[in-house]
Amino acid sequence: EKPNILIYQLESVSMWPLTSDPNPMPYLQKLMDENITVKNFIANGCHTIDAEYATLCSFYPHSDMPIAEKKDNTYDCLPSTLQKKHSYNTAVFHTNVSDFWNRTTLMKKWGMNDYFFVPYYSFPKMDDSIPLETAVNYIANSKNPAFTYVIGYTSHGPHTNQEIEWNK
Repeated sequence: EKPNILIYQLESVSMWPLTSDPNPMPYLQKLMDENITVKNFIANGCHTIDAEYATLCSFYPHSDMPIAEKKDNTYDCLPSTLQKKHSYNTAVFHTNVSDFWNRTTLMKKWGMNDYFFVPYYSFPKMDDSIPLETAVNYIANSKNPAFTYVIGYTSHGPHTNQEIEWNK
């Protein structure tokens, strides 16, 4: 039987806290110990979309500009392969607008067939438990095996005064 796959990409989380004693994230460490985890991941850039590209397409992006600016490329990525060769349903979940980093265009090229962004989520940049719950429900309701990709935001630092106030 084909397994369902859920990738949860944490935003702005380094490995060094997980090697600290005491560990400030024991629950995350427990999840990592009990599941498949990539211990050394290098996205070759500081943009979230570049990490998504490295994760889903197994290529390093160019370090001079984010992959989102290269819209004309043709991609052969994991979601596309799972969808075409193994009949997976594929979906991406993120509590931000899809226009940020041109995600609607790129995720379609990378093989995602379902998208859950704002306005599906009523408030941008909300708690990651909400898109994670949506992803689990997507898997539960999928007639085919599902590949789900959750782009976390909770661990990302706020960028505006409004976000800082909302996070207090």
